[in-house]
Order: sequence, then C-alpha cells, then structure tokens
Amino acid sequence: MKPIRSLLVVLLLTFRAGAEPIDDYLFPPDLIVRAQDEVKLTDEQRQHLRDATDKMDARFRELQVLLKKETDAFVALVKEGHVDSTAALAQLDKLLDGEREMKKAQIGFMLAIKNELTPEQQAKLTAFRKTQGLDRGLMDEFQKRIVAKAQRVKDGVEKLAANGGDPGPVAAVMEEVRTFMEKGKPKEAEAAIDRALKLLGESK
Repeated sequence: MKPIRSLLVVLLLTFRAGAEPIDDYLFPPDLIVRAQDEVKLTDEQRQHLRDATDKMDARFRELQVLLKKETDAFVALVKEGHVDSTAALAQLDKLLDGEREMKKAQIGFMLAIKNELTPEQQAKLTAFRKTQGLDRGLMDEFQKRIVAKAQRVKDGVEKLAANGGDPGPVAAVMEEVRTFMEKGKPKEAEAAIDRALKLLGESK
C-alpha cells in the first residue's frame, strides 16, 4: 500500500501543476516527433536534439530516483497517527526541491529544443499544435480531467487493499502514467490511467 500512496502523492502534485503560459512558447519533444513532416529538421538539428535527449534521459532517471526517495520519506511521516509537523514540512521542502529540479530540467530541455529551431520551424510547430488541439486551453481541461481520474484511482486502490486485493498491477500502470506526464506525453498518460481504472473494475 505504501508504494501506491507515495506514487499518487507525486502524481497529484504533478497533475495539479497545470498548463502554464510558457507552454505556449516551448515545444516538448513529442510535438517535434508528431510534426516532423511539417518541420523538416536538418541532419545537424537531428543530431543536436538526439544529444540533448540523451542528456535529459540521464538526468531524468537521476531525478526520478531522488523524487521517489523524498516521496517515500514524506509518506512515512504523514501516515503516522500523530504527525510531527516540523519534520513533515521539512521533508515536504525536500520533495518540492526535487520537483523544482525536475521542472528545471524539463524547461532546460525544451529551451535547448527551441534554440535548435528556426523561426519558420517554430511557427509551423505553433500552428500544428493548434490544429491538433494541443494548445494551453485544452491542456487546462485535460489537467482537470486527469486529476479527477487520479483521485478515482487512489480511492479504488484503497478499497482494493482494504478487501485484501493486490494493488501491484495498478501501481505498475501508474508508474507509466507518471513517466508519460514527466516526459510531456499527456495523451499517453491518460490512456494509461484509463487502463489503471479498468484494472480497478471501472468501465471506460
């Protein structure tokens, strides 16, 4: 039960962050992949982006380990019947610092992507994002929907555990959800969370 709760703490914190105004001006890697026919990257651009992606992947794995450690420590404190508020808030600061580093790495990665693109390529990506329904307004709606689904997963897992069920399969799917969210893949994240709900007996 502890791993699922700690995972959901991070998920809900991530989901509640919401789309930000800067998202209108930056381009996540999955958008580049989807719009590759329109953008037409040069071989040099592709190589630079591959190098940036390799660095981001290494940093991402490092930060993921850190976030899990700080989340587990935070959950261990707040699950007690009587919570040491000072210790819990201090640990929360560590967790938020880890999330700040994750966000900083994500933004740094997208800045590197943008700086590789010409103004014409950026304009094409912006137009593509709007035609595909990936602009910030729709992302705000997505965030509200996914938070509600995450809460339903949390409630379902607690009910499953109370009845002696095994939450392991759901936890594995929710790890996929978190990974997709942190990599800027919202559609894939929602598809995964729908699978988690299905495992918990909810119809789509």
